[in-house]
Amino acid sequence: MRLSDGEKLALFMLSEIYQKLGVDGEIDPKFIAKAIRSGHTWAIKRKYFWIYGESSSDNAEALKDVLAILVMWDVIEAAYDRLTEPEKDELKRQTGLKEVKFGGFDANNEEQHYSILMFLIYDMDEFSTLKGRNLNMHYPVLESYKRMLAVFKGLGRRLSGRNFNAQELVEILNARWADR
Repeated sequence: MRLSDGEKLALFMLSEIYQKLGVDGEIDPKFIAKAIRSGHTWAIKRKYFWIYGESSSDNAEALKDVLAILVMWDVIEAAYDRLTEPEKDELKRQTGLKEVKFGGFDANNEEQHYSILMFLIYDMDEFSTLKGRNLNMHYPVLESYKRMLAVFKGLGRRLSGRNFNAQELVEILNARWADR
């Protein structure tokens, strides 16, 4: 959703009027105001998709990246939880990871992705399992996630009704390194 400065002002003012009058409708005026204030106007279209029909957004590419990465990590974490303890130990040994959990994005260098992530979790109540986690990695991770995503998608085509096994998880997780 691309809004002109005038449209943003008008929507912001309307949301204030809506709140002041105590209108009880389908649109949440606080959400609208927060989305405009934070620059996440894509969230308005996502939350109220039924108004707009087909979804698109200002930050379409970053939003697409964040959603794909979140789905990938959701699958990875669920598959990891189903492994036996010896499988988990071997996976950690082969990947060098201490834990297998989504760590977020770098808030300083990947601010658009980080901001979208936080807005999805805390303002749109999506991916609620991530609430309370420290999701600022303090170093760029987007490119490593994209490498993992490529392997994830390739392996995912072969799943047909089963979960990733330990070796497939190792393959996905090790893809985060460019030189492996």
